[in-house]
Amino acid sequence: MVTSPQIYYWKNDNIIWIRDQAGNGLKNEIEDVYIDNATVTAEVKFKSGTLVTGQTWPLTLTFVDGSNGVYNGILDKALDVVPGDKLDVEVTVTVPGDLDAFFKIPTIVRQRGKQY
Repeated sequence: MVTSPQIYYWKNDNIIWIRDQAGNGLKNEIEDVYIDNATVTAEVKFKSGTLVTGQTWPLTLTFVDGSNGVYNGILDKALDVVPGDKLDVEVTVTVPGDLDAFFKIPTIVRQRGKQY
């Protein structure tokens, strides 16, 4: 599962996606069906485990209508971070009567247009 952001662009609203490189999202591999009824939430934390301020947590991600299990949400441009900060985006998936999941996505803060 490829998830984003791996880069959070400082002072920009950022979209977090739960999907793979082919554009498919959450799937029950046992039953071979995509999941469209999950509760998917995200929190952004510093590597120390402290929640980043600037947005209300947890953020609820929304199922993308017509997709194969894809969910997304907006990380606010007001997050209290600076370029170079290293973060973890923690995603929790709860599926009624099904398998649950947890993702920890390593993320770095960058300034758009700046060369690193």
